[in-house]
Amino acid sequence: MERIPFHRRPSAVLAFLLIVAGGLYFYLLGLTSEPYLRGGLFALIPLLGFAAAAYLFALSLHLLITLPASFGALVGRLLRTGTLFAILGLHALAYVTAEPIPDLQMLVVDLDLAFLSGLAMLALAAQFVLPVESWHDRWLVIRRLIGHLLGERGPVTFVHEGRAIEAYRENRRRGPGVFLVDPTSAVVFRTDAAFTRAAGPGVVFTRPGERLAEALDLRRQERRIQGRPPSGQEEVASAQSMAITRDGIPVSADLSVTFILDPGHEAEPREGRIPEKPPFEFYAPSVERAVYGHVFGELEDLPWTELPLRLLVELWREEIKRWDLSELLRSDPEARPLQLISDALLRRLVPPREPLEQGSQEPQEREILRSRGVRVLDVRIENLQLPGDIQHERDYHWRESWAGAVQEGLRKATSEVEEHRLEGELEAERYLAIELTSRLRENLLEGRRIGRREALALILSDAIRIYGHRELTPEAAQLARRLESMAEALARADGGFRPSGT
Repeated sequence: MERIPFHRRPSAVLAFLLIVAGGLYFYLLGLTSEPYLRGGLFALIPLLGFAAAAYLFALSLHLLITLPASFGALVGRLLRTGTLFAILGLHALAYVTAEPIPDLQMLVVDLDLAFLSGLAMLALAAQFVLPVESWHDRWLVIRRLIGHLLGERGPVTFVHEGRAIEAYRENRRRGPGVFLVDPTSAVVFRTDAAFTRAAGPGVVFTRPGERLAEALDLRRQERRIQGRPPSGQEEVASAQSMAITRDGIPVSADLSVTFILDPGHEAEPREGRIPEKPPFEFYAPSVERAVYGHVFGELEDLPWTELPLRLLVELWREEIKRWDLSELLRSDPEARPLQLISDALLRRLVPPREPLEQGSQEPQEREILRSRGVRVLDVRIENLQLPGDIQHERDYHWRESWAGAVQEGLRKATSEVEEHRLEGELEAERYLAIELTSRLRENLLEGRRIGRREALALILSDAIRIYGHRELTPEAAQLARRLESMAEALARADGGFRPSGT
Protein backbone atom coordinates (compact mmCIF):
# COMPACT_ATOMS: atom_id res chain seq x y z
CA MET A 1 0.00 0.00 0.00
CA GLU A 2 1.31 3.46 -0.92
CA ARG A 3 1.93 5.64 2.12
CA ILE A 4 0.10 8.98 1.98
CA PRO A 5 2.12 11.96 3.27
CA PHE A 6 0.78 13.57 6.41
CA HIS A 7 0.06 16.92 4.74
CA ARG A 8 -2.09 15.14 2.10
CA ARG A 9 -4.30 13.26 4.55
CA PRO A 10 -7.93 14.47 4.81
CA SER A 11 -7.77 14.86 8.59
CA ALA A 12 -4.64 17.02 8.38
CA VAL A 13 -6.14 19.18 5.61
CA LEU A 14 -9.38 19.62 7.56
CA ALA A 15 -7.50 20.61 10.74
CA PHE A 16 -5.40 23.09 8.77
CA LEU A 17 -8.46 24.64 7.17
CA LEU A 18 -10.27 24.96 10.50
CA ILE A 19 -7.24 26.72 11.94
CA VAL A 20 -7.11 29.07 8.97
CA ALA A 21 -10.85 29.75 9.16
CA GLY A 22 -10.68 30.42 12.89
CA GLY A 23 -7.68 32.67 12.53
CA LEU A 24 -9.33 34.58 9.71
CA TYR A 25 -12.48 35.00 11.76
CA PHE A 26 -10.71 36.37 14.84
CA TYR A 27 -8.44 38.54 12.70
CA LEU A 28 -11.42 40.16 11.00
CA LEU A 29 -13.20 40.41 14.34
CA GLY A 30 -10.17 42.23 15.73
CA LEU A 31 -10.17 44.62 12.82
CA THR A 32 -13.74 45.64 13.62
CA SER A 33 -12.53 46.95 17.00
CA GLU A 34 -10.10 49.39 15.39
CA PRO A 35 -11.64 52.85 15.35
CA TYR A 36 -10.29 53.82 11.92
CA LEU A 37 -11.48 50.53 10.32
CA ARG A 38 -14.66 49.94 12.25
CA GLY A 39 -16.96 51.96 10.06
CA GLY A 40 -15.61 50.59 6.76
CA LEU A 41 -15.62 46.96 7.89
CA PHE A 42 -19.08 47.29 9.38
CA ALA A 43 -20.24 48.40 5.95
CA LEU A 44 -18.11 46.00 3.83
CA ILE A 45 -18.55 42.73 5.77
CA PRO A 46 -22.40 42.75 5.78
CA LEU A 47 -22.36 43.73 2.10
CA LEU A 48 -20.12 40.76 1.20
CA GLY A 49 -22.11 38.46 3.46
CA PHE A 50 -25.38 39.59 1.93
CA ALA A 51 -24.04 39.12 -1.63
CA ALA A 52 -22.74 35.61 -0.83
CA ALA A 53 -25.98 34.62 0.92
CA ALA A 54 -28.04 35.99 -1.98
CA TYR A 55 -25.99 33.98 -4.49
CA LEU A 56 -26.32 30.79 -2.46
CA PHE A 57 -30.05 31.41 -1.91
CA ALA A 58 -30.62 31.83 -5.66
CA LEU A 59 -28.60 28.67 -6.38
CA SER A 60 -30.42 26.70 -3.69
CA LEU A 61 -33.80 27.89 -4.97
CA HIS A 62 -32.84 26.89 -8.53
CA LEU A 63 -31.81 23.42 -7.34
CA LEU A 64 -35.02 23.11 -5.37
CA ILE A 65 -37.11 23.83 -8.45
CA THR A 66 -35.20 22.13 -11.26
CA LEU A 67 -33.29 19.19 -9.77
CA PRO A 68 -35.41 16.13 -8.86
CA ALA A 69 -34.72 14.47 -5.53
CA SER A 70 -36.06 11.95 -3.08
CA PHE A 71 -38.23 12.99 -0.14
CA GLY A 72 -35.31 13.06 2.30
CA ALA A 73 -33.11 15.09 -0.08
CA LEU A 74 -36.02 17.47 -0.76
CA VAL A 75 -36.47 18.14 2.98
CA GLY A 76 -32.75 18.87 3.29
CA ARG A 77 -32.86 21.34 0.41
CA LEU A 78 -35.88 23.08 1.95
CA LEU A 79 -34.01 23.48 5.24
CA ARG A 80 -30.93 24.90 3.48
CA THR A 81 -33.04 27.29 1.40
CA GLY A 82 -34.93 28.41 4.50
CA THR A 83 -31.69 29.01 6.41
CA LEU A 84 -30.28 31.18 3.62
CA PHE A 85 -33.57 33.07 3.42
CA ALA A 86 -33.40 33.68 7.16
CA ILE A 87 -29.86 35.06 6.82
CA LEU A 88 -31.06 37.45 4.13
CA GLY A 89 -33.97 38.44 6.39
CA LEU A 90 -31.56 39.25 9.24
CA HIS A 91 -29.58 41.51 6.92
CA ALA A 92 -32.74 43.29 5.86
CA LEU A 93 -33.96 43.62 9.44
CA ALA A 94 -30.60 44.95 10.64
CA TYR A 95 -29.90 47.50 7.89
CA VAL A 96 -33.06 48.23 5.89
CA THR A 97 -35.44 49.13 8.74
CA ALA A 98 -36.08 52.76 9.70
CA GLU A 99 -34.51 52.33 13.11
CA PRO A 100 -31.40 50.10 12.93
CA ILE A 101 -30.75 47.84 15.91
CA PRO A 102 -27.04 48.03 16.92
CA ASP A 103 -27.04 44.68 18.71
CA LEU A 104 -28.66 43.00 15.70
CA GLN A 105 -26.12 44.61 13.39
CA MET A 106 -23.29 43.28 15.55
CA LEU A 107 -24.85 39.81 15.42
CA VAL A 108 -25.11 40.01 11.62
CA VAL A 109 -21.47 41.07 11.39
CA ASP A 110 -20.44 38.08 13.51
CA LEU A 111 -22.54 35.75 11.36
CA ASP A 112 -21.10 37.23 8.18
CA LEU A 113 -17.56 36.85 9.49
CA ALA A 114 -18.17 33.18 10.22
CA PHE A 115 -19.97 32.75 6.91
CA LEU A 116 -17.22 34.39 4.86
CA SER A 117 -14.52 32.49 6.77
CA GLY A 118 -16.29 29.24 5.96
CA LEU A 119 -16.46 30.16 2.27
CA ALA A 120 -12.77 31.06 2.31
CA MET A 121 -11.99 27.70 3.90
CA LEU A 122 -14.08 25.98 1.21
CA ALA A 123 -12.23 27.82 -1.56
CA LEU A 124 -8.90 26.86 -0.03
CA ALA A 125 -9.95 23.21 0.32
CA ALA A 126 -10.83 23.14 -3.38
CA GLN A 127 -7.12 23.43 -4.19
CA PHE A 128 -6.51 20.01 -2.62
CA VAL A 129 -9.54 18.09 -3.90
CA LEU A 130 -8.60 17.52 -7.56
CA PRO A 131 -5.40 17.88 -9.62
CA VAL A 132 -6.43 21.06 -11.45
CA GLU A 133 -4.19 23.89 -12.63
CA SER A 134 -6.20 26.61 -14.39
CA TRP A 135 -8.27 29.20 -12.53
CA HIS A 136 -11.35 28.17 -14.48
CA ASP A 137 -11.01 24.58 -13.28
CA ARG A 138 -10.40 25.79 -9.72
CA TRP A 139 -13.64 27.77 -9.85
CA LEU A 140 -15.47 24.68 -11.16
CA VAL A 141 -14.17 22.69 -8.17
CA ILE A 142 -15.38 25.42 -5.78
CA ARG A 143 -18.73 25.43 -7.55
CA ARG A 144 -19.05 21.65 -7.16
CA LEU A 145 -18.25 21.87 -3.43
CA ILE A 146 -20.77 24.65 -2.87
CA GLY A 147 -23.39 22.70 -4.78
CA HIS A 148 -22.61 19.62 -2.70
CA LEU A 149 -23.26 21.64 0.48
CA LEU A 150 -26.59 22.76 -0.96
CA GLY A 151 -27.67 19.20 -1.77
CA GLU A 152 -26.65 19.19 -5.42
CA ARG A 153 -25.35 15.65 -6.00
CA GLY A 154 -23.63 14.81 -9.27
CA PRO A 155 -21.66 11.72 -10.32
CA VAL A 156 -18.10 11.47 -9.01
CA THR A 157 -16.30 8.69 -10.88
CA PHE A 158 -12.77 7.42 -11.42
CA VAL A 159 -12.19 5.76 -14.81
CA HIS A 160 -9.28 3.31 -14.72
CA GLU A 161 -8.18 1.30 -17.77
CA GLY A 162 -11.51 1.72 -19.50
CA ARG A 163 -13.59 0.75 -16.45
CA ALA A 164 -15.67 3.15 -14.36
CA ILE A 165 -15.12 2.87 -10.59
CA GLU A 166 -17.98 4.52 -8.76
CA ALA A 167 -20.26 4.19 -5.76
CA TYR A 168 -23.59 2.44 -5.88
CA ARG A 169 -26.10 4.29 -8.09
CA GLU A 170 -23.59 7.08 -8.65
CA ASN A 171 -24.46 7.22 -12.33
CA ARG A 172 -28.07 8.14 -11.51
CA ARG A 173 -27.20 11.47 -9.89
CA ARG A 174 -28.45 14.42 -11.95
CA GLY A 175 -26.27 17.28 -10.76
CA PRO A 176 -22.97 18.48 -12.23
CA GLY A 177 -20.26 15.94 -11.55
CA VAL A 178 -16.57 15.23 -11.86
CA PHE A 179 -14.75 12.44 -13.70
CA LEU A 180 -11.10 11.63 -13.15
CA VAL A 181 -9.98 9.75 -16.27
CA ASP A 182 -6.61 7.99 -16.22
CA PRO A 183 -4.18 8.17 -19.23
CA THR A 184 -5.36 4.83 -20.66
CA SER A 185 -9.07 5.71 -20.82
CA ALA A 186 -11.68 7.85 -22.52
CA VAL A 187 -15.34 8.51 -21.76
CA VAL A 188 -18.52 9.42 -23.60
CA PHE A 189 -21.34 11.31 -21.86
CA ARG A 190 -25.06 11.34 -22.47
CA THR A 191 -28.31 12.77 -21.21
CA ASP A 192 -31.71 11.14 -21.12
CA ALA A 193 -32.30 12.12 -24.74
CA ALA A 194 -28.97 11.93 -26.60
CA PHE A 195 -25.23 11.53 -26.46
CA THR A 196 -23.42 14.77 -25.71
CA ARG A 197 -19.63 14.55 -26.07
CA ALA A 198 -16.46 12.53 -25.70
CA ALA A 199 -13.63 13.37 -23.29
CA GLY A 200 -10.10 12.11 -22.86
CA PRO A 201 -7.69 11.64 -19.95
CA GLY A 202 -7.68 14.23 -17.16
CA VAL A 203 -10.24 15.93 -14.93
CA VAL A 204 -13.60 16.26 -16.70
CA PHE A 205 -16.46 18.35 -15.30
CA THR A 206 -19.97 17.34 -16.37
CA ARG A 207 -23.02 19.54 -16.74
CA PRO A 208 -26.32 18.97 -14.89
CA GLY A 209 -28.15 15.97 -16.27
CA GLU A 210 -25.03 14.68 -18.02
CA ARG A 211 -23.82 11.23 -17.02
CA LEU A 212 -21.53 8.48 -18.22
CA ALA A 213 -22.63 6.59 -21.31
CA GLU A 214 -19.56 4.37 -21.71
CA ALA A 215 -15.91 4.19 -20.71
CA LEU A 216 -13.37 3.02 -23.27
CA ASP A 217 -9.84 1.66 -23.14
CA LEU A 218 -7.32 3.49 -25.34
CA ARG A 219 -4.73 0.72 -25.19
CA ARG A 220 -4.02 -2.02 -27.71
CA GLN A 221 -6.46 -4.91 -27.27
CA GLU A 222 -6.66 -8.50 -28.44
CA ARG A 223 -9.57 -10.89 -28.89
CA ARG A 224 -9.27 -14.57 -29.76
CA ILE A 225 -11.26 -17.73 -30.42
CA GLN A 226 -9.84 -21.19 -29.80
CA GLY A 227 -10.31 -23.81 -32.48
CA ARG A 228 -10.37 -26.55 -29.83
CA PRO A 229 -12.02 -25.04 -26.72
CA PRO A 230 -11.72 -26.34 -23.15
CA SER A 231 -14.00 -29.15 -22.07
CA GLY A 232 -17.55 -28.06 -21.43
CA GLN A 233 -17.48 -25.38 -24.16
CA GLU A 234 -17.32 -27.50 -27.27
CA GLU A 235 -20.59 -26.39 -28.81
CA VAL A 236 -20.11 -22.66 -28.27
CA ALA A 237 -16.50 -22.03 -29.25
CA SER A 238 -16.23 -24.61 -32.03
CA ALA A 239 -19.32 -23.17 -33.70
CA GLN A 240 -17.77 -19.70 -33.64
CA SER A 241 -14.58 -20.65 -35.50
CA MET A 242 -16.01 -23.46 -37.65
CA ALA A 243 -15.73 -23.07 -41.45
CA ILE A 244 -16.42 -25.29 -44.48
CA THR A 245 -13.79 -25.95 -47.15
CA ARG A 246 -14.52 -26.02 -50.86
CA ASP A 247 -14.81 -29.83 -50.76
CA GLY A 248 -17.26 -29.72 -47.83
CA ILE A 249 -14.95 -30.54 -44.89
CA PRO A 250 -15.58 -28.62 -41.63
CA VAL A 251 -12.41 -27.16 -40.12
CA SER A 252 -11.62 -24.69 -37.34
CA ALA A 253 -8.57 -22.78 -36.12
CA ASP A 254 -7.32 -20.44 -33.41
CA LEU A 255 -8.20 -16.91 -34.54
CA SER A 256 -6.86 -13.74 -32.90
CA VAL A 257 -7.07 -10.06 -33.85
CA THR A 258 -5.20 -7.10 -32.35
CA PHE A 259 -6.80 -3.66 -32.61
CA ILE A 260 -6.95 -0.18 -31.11
CA LEU A 261 -9.15 2.90 -31.25
CA ASP A 262 -8.24 4.78 -34.42
CA PRO A 263 -5.76 7.56 -33.47
CA GLY A 264 -6.85 9.71 -36.41
CA HIS A 265 -3.75 9.38 -38.59
CA GLU A 266 -2.18 6.80 -40.89
CA ALA A 267 1.09 6.41 -38.94
CA GLU A 268 1.73 3.82 -36.26
CA PRO A 269 -0.11 4.46 -32.95
CA ARG A 270 2.06 6.30 -30.45
CA GLU A 271 1.67 3.86 -27.52
CA GLY A 272 4.20 5.56 -25.26
CA ARG A 273 6.97 5.97 -27.86
CA ILE A 274 7.22 9.76 -27.40
CA PRO A 275 8.14 10.71 -23.80
CA GLU A 276 6.98 14.33 -24.18
CA LYS A 277 3.40 13.32 -25.04
CA PRO A 278 0.70 11.23 -23.32
CA PRO A 279 1.27 7.51 -23.83
CA PHE A 280 -2.03 6.86 -25.62
CA GLU A 281 -3.77 8.98 -28.23
CA PHE A 282 -7.27 10.33 -27.71
CA TYR A 283 -9.14 11.06 -30.93
CA ALA A 284 -12.65 12.25 -30.13
CA PRO A 285 -14.33 11.23 -33.44
CA SER A 286 -13.12 7.62 -33.05
CA VAL A 287 -14.33 7.47 -29.44
CA GLU A 288 -17.71 8.88 -30.45
CA ARG A 289 -18.09 6.44 -33.35
CA ALA A 290 -17.22 3.49 -31.11
CA VAL A 291 -20.04 4.38 -28.71
CA TYR A 292 -22.59 5.95 -31.05
CA GLY A 293 -22.44 3.11 -33.57
CA HIS A 294 -23.45 0.18 -31.38
CA VAL A 295 -24.69 -2.80 -33.34
CA PHE A 296 -27.81 -4.42 -31.94
CA GLY A 297 -28.40 -8.02 -32.93
CA GLU A 298 -30.93 -10.55 -31.79
CA LEU A 299 -31.17 -10.22 -28.00
CA GLU A 300 -27.64 -8.76 -27.80
CA ASP A 301 -25.71 -5.51 -27.98
CA LEU A 302 -22.41 -5.87 -29.84
CA PRO A 303 -19.80 -3.52 -28.31
CA TRP A 304 -17.01 -2.05 -30.39
CA THR A 305 -14.44 -4.37 -28.79
CA GLU A 306 -16.15 -7.46 -30.24
CA LEU A 307 -16.65 -6.14 -33.78
CA PRO A 308 -13.10 -6.90 -35.12
CA LEU A 309 -13.31 -10.53 -34.02
CA ARG A 310 -16.77 -10.97 -35.56
CA LEU A 311 -15.51 -9.57 -38.86
CA LEU A 312 -12.46 -11.83 -38.72
CA VAL A 313 -14.61 -14.91 -38.22
CA GLU A 314 -16.82 -14.01 -41.18
CA LEU A 315 -13.81 -13.36 -43.42
CA TRP A 316 -12.19 -16.62 -42.25
CA ARG A 317 -15.28 -18.59 -43.26
CA GLU A 318 -15.43 -16.80 -46.59
CA GLU A 319 -11.75 -17.43 -47.33
CA ILE A 320 -11.85 -21.12 -46.37
CA LYS A 321 -14.52 -21.71 -49.03
CA ARG A 322 -11.80 -21.12 -51.65
CA TRP A 323 -9.51 -23.87 -50.33
CA ASP A 324 -9.62 -27.65 -50.55
CA LEU A 325 -8.61 -29.71 -47.55
CA SER A 326 -5.59 -31.08 -49.39
CA GLU A 327 -4.42 -27.52 -50.11
CA LEU A 328 -4.79 -26.56 -46.45
CA LEU A 329 -2.74 -29.57 -45.34
CA ARG A 330 0.17 -29.19 -47.71
CA SER A 331 3.53 -28.66 -46.01
CA ASP A 332 5.32 -25.93 -47.92
CA PRO A 333 7.69 -23.95 -45.66
CA GLU A 334 7.79 -21.00 -48.08
CA ALA A 335 4.01 -20.73 -48.62
CA ARG A 336 2.14 -22.06 -45.60
CA PRO A 337 -1.63 -22.06 -46.19
CA LEU A 338 -2.62 -20.51 -42.85
CA GLN A 339 -0.07 -17.74 -43.28
CA LEU A 340 -1.38 -17.01 -46.77
CA ILE A 341 -4.92 -16.81 -45.40
CA SER A 342 -3.76 -14.51 -42.56
CA ASP A 343 -2.07 -12.18 -45.05
CA ALA A 344 -5.19 -12.09 -47.23
CA LEU A 345 -7.43 -11.21 -44.27
CA LEU A 346 -4.92 -8.65 -43.02
CA ARG A 347 -5.08 -6.82 -46.35
CA ARG A 348 -8.87 -6.61 -46.05
CA LEU A 349 -8.89 -5.35 -42.45
CA VAL A 350 -5.79 -3.16 -42.04
CA PRO A 351 -5.70 0.20 -43.87
CA PRO A 352 -2.69 0.56 -46.18
CA ARG A 353 0.10 3.04 -45.49
CA GLU A 354 -0.14 4.42 -49.01
CA PRO A 355 -3.33 6.08 -50.32
CA LEU A 356 -5.56 3.98 -52.53
CA GLU A 357 -5.10 4.20 -56.26
CA GLN A 358 -7.63 6.26 -58.16
CA GLY A 359 -10.65 4.15 -59.02
CA SER A 360 -9.89 1.39 -56.50
CA GLN A 361 -12.58 0.60 -53.93
CA GLU A 362 -11.92 0.10 -50.25
CA PRO A 363 -13.05 -3.26 -48.78
CA GLN A 364 -16.39 -3.15 -47.02
CA GLU A 365 -14.93 -4.55 -43.80
CA ARG A 366 -12.47 -1.67 -43.56
CA GLU A 367 -15.30 0.83 -44.01
CA ILE A 368 -17.25 -0.85 -41.20
CA LEU A 369 -14.26 -0.64 -38.88
CA ARG A 370 -13.65 3.02 -39.73
CA SER A 371 -17.32 3.82 -39.07
CA ARG A 372 -16.89 2.33 -35.59
CA GLY A 373 -13.58 4.14 -34.91
CA VAL A 374 -11.50 0.93 -34.84
CA ARG A 375 -8.15 0.16 -36.46
CA VAL A 376 -6.96 -3.44 -36.78
CA LEU A 377 -3.22 -3.88 -36.22
CA ASP A 378 -2.63 -7.61 -36.66
CA VAL A 379 -4.39 -10.89 -37.50
CA ARG A 380 -3.17 -14.39 -36.64
CA ILE A 381 -4.59 -17.78 -37.68
CA GLU A 382 -2.96 -20.83 -36.12
CA ASN A 383 -3.48 -24.45 -35.16
CA LEU A 384 -5.79 -25.81 -37.86
CA GLN A 385 -8.27 -28.31 -36.39
CA LEU A 386 -10.07 -31.10 -38.27
CA PRO A 387 -13.13 -33.16 -37.28
CA GLY A 388 -12.29 -36.17 -35.13
CA ASP A 389 -13.08 -38.87 -37.72
CA ILE A 390 -11.08 -37.13 -40.45
CA GLN A 391 -8.16 -36.59 -38.10
CA HIS A 392 -8.21 -40.27 -37.12
CA GLU A 393 -8.31 -41.26 -40.80
CA ARG A 394 -5.32 -39.04 -41.55
CA ASP A 395 -3.41 -40.48 -38.61
CA TYR A 396 -4.21 -43.99 -39.81
CA HIS A 397 -3.01 -43.30 -43.36
CA TRP A 398 0.09 -41.61 -42.01
CA ARG A 399 0.92 -44.59 -39.83
CA GLU A 400 0.29 -46.95 -42.72
CA SER A 401 2.50 -44.98 -45.06
CA TRP A 402 5.17 -44.66 -42.41
CA ALA A 403 5.06 -48.40 -41.59
CA GLY A 404 5.18 -49.31 -45.32
CA ALA A 405 8.23 -47.14 -45.86
CA VAL A 406 9.97 -48.62 -42.83
CA GLN A 407 9.22 -52.20 -43.93
CA GLU A 408 10.44 -51.46 -47.43
CA GLY A 409 13.62 -49.99 -45.99
CA LEU A 410 14.17 -53.03 -43.77
CA ARG A 411 13.60 -55.37 -46.71
CA LYS A 412 16.10 -53.50 -48.84
CA ALA A 413 18.62 -53.43 -46.01
CA THR A 414 18.25 -57.19 -45.41
CA SER A 415 18.63 -57.89 -49.13
CA GLU A 416 21.77 -55.76 -49.31
CA VAL A 417 23.24 -57.51 -46.25
CA GLU A 418 22.57 -60.89 -47.81
CA GLU A 419 24.15 -59.84 -51.09
CA HIS A 420 27.22 -58.51 -49.32
CA ARG A 421 27.47 -61.70 -47.29
CA LEU A 422 27.38 -63.86 -50.41
CA GLU A 423 29.93 -61.65 -52.09
CA GLY A 424 32.17 -61.98 -49.04
CA GLU A 425 31.87 -65.74 -49.02
CA LEU A 426 32.69 -65.94 -52.74
CA GLU A 427 35.63 -63.61 -52.24
CA ALA A 428 36.89 -65.73 -49.34
CA GLU A 429 36.54 -68.92 -51.43
CA ARG A 430 38.45 -67.32 -54.31
CA TYR A 431 41.13 -66.15 -51.92
CA LEU A 432 41.47 -69.59 -50.31
CA ALA A 433 41.52 -71.31 -53.67
CA ILE A 434 44.34 -69.08 -54.86
CA GLU A 435 46.37 -69.07 -51.67
CA LEU A 436 45.98 -72.79 -50.88
CA THR A 437 47.35 -73.79 -54.31
CA SER A 438 50.02 -71.13 -54.70
CA ARG A 439 53.03 -73.44 -54.09
CA LEU A 440 51.41 -76.26 -56.04
CA ARG A 441 50.99 -73.97 -59.05
CA GLU A 442 54.56 -72.71 -58.73
CA ASN A 443 55.92 -76.29 -58.88
CA LEU A 444 53.68 -77.13 -61.83
CA LEU A 445 54.79 -74.02 -63.68
CA GLU A 446 58.43 -75.11 -63.14
CA GLY A 447 57.62 -78.35 -64.95
CA ARG A 448 57.96 -80.68 -62.02
CA ARG A 449 55.90 -83.82 -61.82
CA ILE A 450 54.13 -83.94 -58.50
CA GLY A 451 52.30 -86.88 -57.03
CA ARG A 452 49.11 -86.79 -55.05
CA ARG A 453 50.76 -87.01 -51.64
CA GLU A 454 53.26 -84.27 -52.47
CA ALA A 455 50.42 -82.12 -53.81
CA LEU A 456 48.51 -82.69 -50.56
CA ALA A 457 51.59 -81.80 -48.56
CA LEU A 458 52.04 -78.56 -50.55
CA ILE A 459 48.41 -77.62 -49.96
CA LEU A 460 48.75 -78.35 -46.22
CA SER A 461 51.87 -76.21 -46.02
CA ASP A 462 50.01 -73.27 -47.69
CA ALA A 463 47.10 -73.74 -45.28
CA ILE A 464 49.48 -73.69 -42.34
CA ARG A 465 51.04 -70.50 -43.73
CA ILE A 466 47.63 -68.82 -44.11
CA TYR A 467 46.28 -69.74 -40.67
CA GLY A 468 49.59 -69.23 -38.90
CA HIS A 469 49.46 -65.40 -38.89
CA ARG A 470 49.53 -63.86 -35.45
CA GLU A 471 46.67 -61.44 -36.12
CA LEU A 472 44.24 -64.31 -36.69
CA THR A 473 41.72 -65.32 -34.07
CA PRO A 474 42.47 -68.02 -31.47
CA GLU A 475 40.27 -70.43 -33.43
CA ALA A 476 42.40 -69.90 -36.56
CA ALA A 477 45.61 -70.45 -34.58
CA GLN A 478 44.18 -73.67 -33.14
CA LEU A 479 43.25 -74.78 -36.69
CA ALA A 480 46.81 -74.01 -37.82
CA ARG A 481 48.23 -76.29 -35.09
CA ARG A 482 45.91 -79.07 -36.14
CA LEU A 483 47.03 -78.65 -39.76
CA GLU A 484 50.65 -78.91 -38.64
CA SER A 485 49.83 -82.16 -36.84
CA MET A 486 48.20 -83.47 -40.02
CA ALA A 487 51.26 -82.49 -42.07
CA GLU A 488 53.62 -84.26 -39.63
CA ALA A 489 51.40 -87.38 -39.73
CA LEU A 490 51.46 -87.29 -43.54
CA ALA A 491 55.22 -86.96 -43.53
CA ARG A 492 55.68 -89.94 -41.21
CA ALA A 493 53.34 -92.04 -43.31
CA ASP A 494 55.34 -91.16 -46.43
CA GLY A 495 58.70 -92.07 -44.99
CA GLY A 496 59.64 -88.70 -43.72
CA PHE A 497 58.67 -86.88 -46.95
CA ARG A 498 58.24 -83.16 -46.73
CA PRO A 499 57.69 -80.80 -49.62
CA SER A 500 60.56 -78.55 -50.42
CA GLY A 501 60.53 -75.24 -48.63
CA THR A 502 58.74 -76.45 -45.50
